[in-house]
Amino acid sequence: MIYPLHDLNSLATEPARRGAKWTARALLHPRNPLSRTPAGRALGAAWDVWGNVGRRPGKPDFALQHVAGSRVMEHVVHETPWCALRRFTLVRRLDAPRVLVVAPMSGNHATLLRDTVAGLLESHDVWITDWRCASQVPTSAGDFGFDDYVFAVRDTIRRLHGAGRRQRGAASAGLHVLAVCQPGVPVLAAVALMAEDDEPAQPVSLTLMGSPVDTRKSPGTPNTFAKSKPLSWFRRNLISRVPLRFPGRGRRVYPGFMQISAFMAMKPQLHLDKHVAYVQAVVAGDTDKAAAHNAFYDEFLASVDLPERFYLETVDRVFQRHLLPRGELEVGGRRVRPERITATALMTVEGAKDDITGPGQCSAAQELCTGLRADQRARHVQPGAGHMGIFSGSRWRDTVRPAVTAFMAAAERSRQAAADRPRHAAS
Repeated sequence: MIYPLHDLNSLATEPARRGAKWTARALLHPRNPLSRTPAGRALGAAWDVWGNVGRRPGKPDFALQHVAGSRVMEHVVHETPWCALRRFTLVRRLDAPRVLVVAPMSGNHATLLRDTVAGLLESHDVWITDWRCASQVPTSAGDFGFDDYVFAVRDTIRRLHGAGRRQRGAASAGLHVLAVCQPGVPVLAAVALMAEDDEPAQPVSLTLMGSPVDTRKSPGTPNTFAKSKPLSWFRRNLISRVPLRFPGRGRRVYPGFMQISAFMAMKPQLHLDKHVAYVQAVVAGDTDKAAAHNAFYDEFLASVDLPERFYLETVDRVFQRHLLPRGELEVGGRRVRPERITATALMTVEGAKDDITGPGQCSAAQELCTGLRADQRARHVQPGAGHMGIFSGSRWRDTVRPAVTAFMAAAERSRQAAADRPRHAAS
């Protein structure tokens, strides 16, 4: 009953929120004399904050129009009931190397990686998995679990490999994969299965960013909570049915608003300080800072519901039983063997101050991929960065992104050199 009650409350309080927003606009309107006084601006900002309480924004747009002085082209190239594969290219770089960004299915839309996409667009043709909110997927589409996520990633890699061969030739058809946060384990599993089958579509490189590969290392609050209850508790207390007014009516999900509430509960003082700073920015007339605050919360509060099976299987396999680092993870009845990866270079990126995926959890992938040479590995720990700082903001743009793209370029050169060697030997 959690979801229906929350939805009913949201509908019931919507008129009050709209009234608060209208009051805020009236108080802050340039033609209102009160908008030119600190007291009037403070009152207007306070009403605006109140109008945001309990709201659930719709899915944001990526809204990437220009990057590095060039126009951005965006379009969906493939769709399934659970995911839309989006492509971003710059008009002046239609032949750029390709990278697949695997977005997390963990409570937020793929647009949370807007900064990641924009940064990579400066040097790459970018594709991203835009996972659908479970409440928007009709029950006729079937269920979606951990294995389905792995297979969806593998199928996407195969699709992009085939497209690359047709468009650019086999010698230049390499694909790089970058997974942010939650997808680390399923993406590593997908690449490991492809390596064991010696598939031609194996990516040139794999970059894992803030991924919970081994949550036994530097456990934070989310890791401790995930192990504090039996799986039956999560099913009984956190799973609810989608209300009737949504396309996915009746589907059992982990509501996204519960995930967002949990993240806010981890740092209540931080969010309080952000809202106080917003009011101060409005009073001071700092419109850029106020707009940035609103943009952040429009994104942060736009939650995504997770299908029950995927959520519970992830909690069980990744956070409770740690199956991958223990060598016991199975997907589709097959054991996942990261040590079989020999052709895909691996980079791990961590934030030194990450309190969601603690330092060491992501780089644990390096210990599992024993088949890689030293020159096929890279580990980057970003000083001063929290979880989001490694894929958005100034640290991502100025330090992490250059390191990641340099790693991808080196892996591309190494793969190309290996492909050229037999030809030289034959001649």
